[in-house]
Amino acid sequence: MALLLLAFSVVALLSFGSGVQAVADRSLYLTVNKPFYVLGETVMFTVHIGKDSCKQHGHVVDIYVYDSKSLEDYFRVEKVQGLALQPWDFPINASYTPQKVDVYTAKLWVIHTQTSGHPQAYVEDTVAFTVAAYTITASWTTTVVTTRTMETVVTAQTTVTVTTTARESVTVQLEIVAIVLIASAVAAVTTALIMIVTGRRKRK
Repeated sequence: MALLLLAFSVVALLSFGSGVQAVADRSLYLTVNKPFYVLGETVMFTVHIGKDSCKQHGHVVDIYVYDSKSLEDYFRVEKVQGLALQPWDFPINASYTPQKVDVYTAKLWVIHTQTSGHPQAYVEDTVAFTVAAYTITASWTTTVVTTRTMETVVTAQTTVTVTTTARESVTVQLEIVAIVLIASAVAAVTTALIMIVTGRRKRK
């Protein structure tokens, strides 16, 4: 099938007797759904109309996929097999699954099917994408610095100390000693008087 498409494209180019030209106005342009794929994922192409003048006629659209060395594959983008795309068919999608890890380039080849003049094949646009054996991710490390303020509350304490002076203690002790001495003295005097009185009585 791929050989038939290639043969058809070559015959079309030769029959129109035109060379391959590249245009800068991007009458039609090509996009992919993302720039990086994991091996086995399907690439989704989308073909868009870029100029209003291209909404007045049909287009024959081919996508050629190149790896880093050479042509890898190609296919025709069609709504109805064998018929040119009409303005109302755009945007139109086409899928392709790469078979190996590599950097790829896809070229959008377009033939404008205008009623007048000689149709020519143009490379309208080129896109690139990469197929990797693993998921390509980007990561950022953000460091968040948190400042904590610690407050220490110190409660003042007042200590009241009641001290009994030695003078008061000595005074109390002296008063007690004085009472004892007085009592002893009274007892001694009393005893002495009794003895004197008793002696006088015996003499009589």
